Amino acid sequence: MVEAVDVMVVLPSLRAEGTPRMALSMCADWKARGLRPLIVDLGFSTPELAGSFAALNVPVESVRFKHSGYARYLKLATEFRQLCRVFRPRGVLSMPFGLHSFIALGARSAGVARTCAHVGNPPHPESMSRSALRKARAIVQLGRPFTHRLICCSNYVERETIKHLGVTSSETRVVYNGVHVEPFARIERRPKAPNTPWVIGMVATLEGHKDQATLIRAAAAAARAGLSLEVRLIGEGARRAELDQLIRELDAPVRLLGSRTDVAEQVSEFDIFAFSTTEREGLGIALIEAMAASIPVIASDVPACREVLADGALGKLVRPREPAALADGIVQMTKEWGACQELAARAKAAVIGRFTAGAMAEQYLLELGILPRA
Repeated sequence: MVEAVDVMVVLPSLRAEGTPRMALSMCADWKARGLRPLIVDLGFSTPELAGSFAALNVPVESVRFKHSGYARYLKLATEFRQLCRVFRPRGVLSMPFGLHSFIALGARSAGVARTCAHVGNPPHPESMSRSALRKARAIVQLGRPFTHRLICCSNYVERETIKHLGVTSSETRVVYNGVHVEPFARIERRPKAPNTPWVIGMVATLEGHKDQATLIRAAAAAARAGLSLEVRLIGEGARRAELDQLIRELDAPVRLLGSRTDVAEQVSEFDIFAFSTTEREGLGIALIEAMAASIPVIASDVPACREVLADGALGKLVRPREPAALADGIVQMTKEWGACQELAARAKAAVIGRFTAGAMAEQYLLELGILPRA
């Protein structure tokens, strides 16, 4: 008989991006506690973190979720029922929101005690069609009898989830995404060498809820204004070809570096971290990592960034979707470099107090019923 596991974590993919990296951090913490996590990969993208999970001795099972046909949802529930019967997890955590309803159905029918779902982005009416919002609400309602908790990554995400998806505050919890602070906190910030370009970096998936296009336009504008800079975009996604074309059209000083597993090393080379995003942003793991590394931050003035950056007390906020505002903000930061360093120091202290991987991992165990509440 297969040895039972404590936590089954379902991931859309093992790509080196926010949610899988967050799961990797939690697995490291859980293993240190003597627990047995299991990863289930739905195979939506390349398995770049497969080796990292293997290094932790965390087993990975694969379930291939087809992208068309309503029968796929019933098949997904059936496959998770079978998986849960084999591995007998004490709790199941679904990171893909929406599919969690069918994963939870399968898990509960196999006798799993508790199932939770991670809510990483808000259901925002301004960025979703009415039909998409209705579908999201219907799927969430379907999963309510089987899902013990919707774990929202920020207060903003929780408010929007309750407001638009028809759930109550008793069904949700806020658990901030956390990071392993140590690799970023250990980064030694070298003084910027004179007469070298400013290195502006952003780490984020190249998908519609981010806004690298505004940063690309801002980089081109700042370069035309005489600022010597280089923008490095780390991440992969469906918008890569579109962004690559925009870079060529504007002759912008921007490089697309793709997904990376050495994020801390890459971030150590940034002078400024620019987080250009939309109202659909839930929190931003990479934003927190940059803060932990004492990198001065400039971000879009959207609810999630305001929450993390304490309304601008921990980083500079600029109007979203406005390249001129972002370009002006970057130029201003280069001219006020001493003040930016002080801001970055306060941001690092805030991360250590609020956004650690250990605190996140413990809160998830509490919601899954694996740790007793005090």
